Amino acid sequence: NIQNDELTFSANRNDIWLHTKNYHSCHVIIETENNTVTDAVIKTVAEITAYFSSGASGDKIPVDYTLKKHVKKPPKSKPGSVIYTDFKTILVTPNEHKELLQY
Repeated sequence: NIQNDELTFSANRNDIWLHTKNYHSCHVIIETENNTVTDAVIKTVAEITAYFSSGASGDKIPVDYTLKKHVKKPPKSKPGSVIYTDFKTILVTPNEHKELLQY
């Protein structure tokens, strides 16, 4: 949860923030460098987000995404707790996309 806070709140306001809806998962950031991100990139990253969530064994996992500037930390909330607005939800099948990940 502390790492989720660090990642989310160190990101650029125009980066894209993702998190599974109704499942435990890490926060994920797409660094946009103020460029447009394609729907294909969002879908791929959403599939990775779902894969590394408690919904990994499911199908049609909802993943919310929004610009990081729409993600806020509620006052006195625990690490990793956020609220967000202006989001969209994409349904994806979890996929590690191991060929794309750099460890």
